[in-house]
Amino acid sequence: MTCLFAALAGGFAAFRFSDGNWIATIVFGFVWGLLIFSIDRSMVVTLKKDPTKEKQSFWEPFLTRLVLAALLAFMISIPLEIKIFEKVINIQLDEDIQNSISNYGSKLKDNTGIEGVAKEEEKQEIIAKEASEKANAANSSIPGWRSLHDEALIFGKSEIDALKYASQARIEKERALAKTYVQKYNPETNQTYIHQERRGRNWNTYLAKRNEEAQFKREARDWGAKKNKKAAEADALAEDYRANQKKLGESAEERKKRETARKDSLQDVIKKEKAEYEKKQKDRGFVRQYVAMENAAKSDAGVWFFLWVIRILFFTIEILPTIVKLKTPLGDYDRKLFYHEKSFALSLANNLEVLRQKEKIRFDNEIAIAKQVEKERYDQEISLNKDILQEIATKQQDIAKRTLKEWHKNEKAKLAPKVSIAQTPITAKPDVILPVVPNVPVSPSFDTGIPSTSHTIPNMPIVTQIEPSVLLRKQWRHLDAKQNEMYIFYNPNEPNNLHKIVEGKLKEKGEWLFDALDKNFITIDLSGKADKYKITSLTENNLSLVHTNGIKRLEMSAVN
Repeated sequence: MTCLFAALAGGFAAFRFSDGNWIATIVFGFVWGLLIFSIDRSMVVTLKKDPTKEKQSFWEPFLTRLVLAALLAFMISIPLEIKIFEKVINIQLDEDIQNSISNYGSKLKDNTGIEGVAKEEEKQEIIAKEASEKANAANSSIPGWRSLHDEALIFGKSEIDALKYASQARIEKERALAKTYVQKYNPETNQTYIHQERRGRNWNTYLAKRNEEAQFKREARDWGAKKNKKAAEADALAEDYRANQKKLGESAEERKKRETARKDSLQDVIKKEKAEYEKKQKDRGFVRQYVAMENAAKSDAGVWFFLWVIRILFFTIEILPTIVKLKTPLGDYDRKLFYHEKSFALSLANNLEVLRQKEKIRFDNEIAIAKQVEKERYDQEISLNKDILQEIATKQQDIAKRTLKEWHKNEKAKLAPKVSIAQTPITAKPDVILPVVPNVPVSPSFDTGIPSTSHTIPNMPIVTQIEPSVLLRKQWRHLDAKQNEMYIFYNPNEPNNLHKIVEGKLKEKGEWLFDALDKNFITIDLSGKADKYKITSLTENNLSLVHTNGIKRLEMSAVN
């Protein structure tokens, strides 16, 4: 039953995924049903009972299969739920698409900043309008103009007062001047005449009033100049204010035009993006339908109830065989299966032990053979080195005898009596040239018959009796290392026969081997870098290596 529903659900899901491809629908539905069948069968078959226990475990196997059953029930029921609630899903899907488009439009507006552009456009429009109004406003509304105008009025009033005082002084001056003219009689001519008295009270009054008139006229001129200056400043302030407001309005208009163009461009982009998004939202795929179904269940309690009824039904179908198997009493089949598995496990363990023993024997045999081969090779090399030393000693003895003979002959020639050149011709004989003796130490086991003279042969190795087994399978601690550093040398014929251990942990693996021509030299390869060292000392407990460059040294001691 579960397998059939799973095949139908898988086929329906594949039909949605593949856009109506029937081949994909049939194949996927069959495979999905077969997979669910295998899982259901394994859930029941793997429930095994132990006859040796009086009470069988229930909760542990039940809880583990409970999770798997819930997952399977959920996966099987979803396609069927989508088909059952198709009409509700379509209605909810239309609503979700509209909400999604609206949210996407708001998100585009936030991302593009078009609202900020619109606000800036509106702000610049307001600034331009206010600037235009201020440019055409009366002088009285201009900041600072009123104070300048009032000062000009004060100066004008002072000018009028000064002119008034000057006029009054002029009248009084003229009156005093008139009083200075008097009529007099001339007895000689018996005539009267008009005479101006330029002294006295009237004349002094005239002079004072004349000066007072001049003073008030000067003050009137000063007040008039100040009045005109303040009036000019007020007019200039008004002109500058209007010009600035006009420029401000023009600048605001330009910015408004730019913001308007920018807003139009962003609106075009938003419309284009929104249109493309709407095309994508027309897709009503399987996942979109599932999301719409969940949204519909959140808003509609009836849909939510029937959804969970279906899911619980499939969950019950999935978990029911497990419960039945767990609650069924222990039977003969369970006992036979238990003892069969136990016997098989025991047989397998015995076979594995036999294989391990065979492998251990094979490994020990290989180690023994390798040691024997290495020992024979070492003995052969020692024998060969002895033969070479014997030959060197023989040749050296021969050279020493010939050298001594030539030396003796030359000494005798020096002691012979001198003969006149005219009487006895002497055949010129070249001086005897002593041969260059190679730089090899003379073996103390051979008697050369000549005074003790050191003769050595260059480039010939000093053979040390080295037993390779001394190196093998020991932990050699590097004495000069900052950390606890050890080396383990394994059989040279094995791969990765050198282990480097730092602080008790295997740091890296490498290889080592004796030099093919000289056992006094070994090559150590770690981290892909091969270094050649000379063995200067090798005992059971100490090992000294010197790099061929003469600088690097490795001093080691064996760890028991």
